Amino acid sequence: MNIIKKAFGQIDMKWWKVIAFAVVMGVYTGLIALWVSPSSWYHDIAETVERWILPAVFVIVNCKKPLEAALKTFVFFLISQPLVYLVQVPFAEMGWELFKYYKYWFIVTLLTFPGAFIGWFIKKDNILSGLILSVVLVILAGTGVMYVRDCMRGEVSQNLGGAIYCFLVALLLILVILSDLKARLTAALITLAFTAGFFAFKVAKNDPALALNGYLDVGKYGITLDWTASSSDPGVIDAVVGESLSGEPDVKISVYKNGEAVLTLTAPDGKTVSFDASYDKEREPDFKLVEKQ
Repeated sequence: MNIIKKAFGQIDMKWWKVIAFAVVMGVYTGLIALWVSPSSWYHDIAETVERWILPAVFVIVNCKKPLEAALKTFVFFLISQPLVYLVQVPFAEMGWELFKYYKYWFIVTLLTFPGAFIGWFIKKDNILSGLILSVVLVILAGTGVMYVRDCMRGEVSQNLGGAIYCFLVALLLILVILSDLKARLTAALITLAFTAGFFAFKVAKNDPALALNGYLDVGKYGITLDWTASSSDPGVIDAVVGESLSGEPDVKISVYKNGEAVLTLTAPDGKTVSFDASYDKEREPDFKLVEKQ
């Protein structure tokens, strides 16, 4: 633990180190995006923010002043994120079009400047430090809960590693960055309270992984509000006939996990129309609905 503590706070984060670290992370992430299947939690570093929290905190806490932390964290992301896409360009079918996804990461990069400036104060090791650190801990915990939810839906191999990573990094940051008991308790209690609440909201109530409204052309089949919907496997894909936001009839489809189901819509006179519905996160598009003949 002492070695880890030295790595997070006792390294002289010179500019050449920031640039070298940014290049290594950018190339590494680009290769992960190319070589690792999107179905693996390990691939997420190429797509999601929470996996960049640890390297960002590493840069921040090894800076001596808040403005230095803001500048160096900003430059770290300004270099690393375009590199992620640049590494993939020669090998990807999309080629240079990959950079259309950079818009999101450019916004994230801009936000790192004020975020790192404020984040530097976690070095003060007081209650305020615990409050500031809890912001990134909540991001990690929220993502971890989503991984847990998918594990509970049977997608264990794709998500268990992500859940372990998120909660382990959150614990590591509390123990390594903070030493004061009050600071640790502040960060830990906020994170635990959020985790419990988010778990109850997202997992215990069994929220769908995907909710589709307006997907089916109800006018084509003459579907009205007095129709009913049923599923051969509601634990995978379910549907209900209800009102859209405009008050019109709509078939609301809820997808809970990868798999297939037959959705049957029934009119008051007994007329039925059925659809083969399937969901696969690795497929593009990932949801399919085909009328049964």
